[in-house]
Amino acid sequence: MCPLHYTQAQADARRPEWRDRPRAETLPVLRSLHLDAAGNLRVERYFGPGVEPSPFEVYAPDGTWLGSVSMPPGLDRGARAPRLEIGDDHVLGVWRDAQGVEYVRLYRLDKS
Repeated sequence: MCPLHYTQAQADARRPEWRDRPRAETLPVLRSLHLDAAGNLRVERYFGPGVEPSPFEVYAPDGTWLGSVSMPPGLDRGARAPRLEIGDDHVLGVWRDAQGVEYVRLYRLDKS
């Protein structure tokens, strides 16, 4: 099972093992960069396991900040998640139900 999908009991049981693992002195600043069809850059800040991801920051091709976009709750953005596709007017990703069954979901982006 992927560490990002542990139940709380499984995570608690593994916590002592994780504490003994060596850790990097610094964490990355960015997790990913996505370029949409319009040439806008969507910047995803780094987030660790168990941390609610921050919104994507969106920049125009000339570097002008356009705003931030929060992803729908439950959309898998973990390190081992299938690729998240961000289009000019949509986000396509994988959502898991309580049993861990994966569903592909398409969400429209409201730019108002």
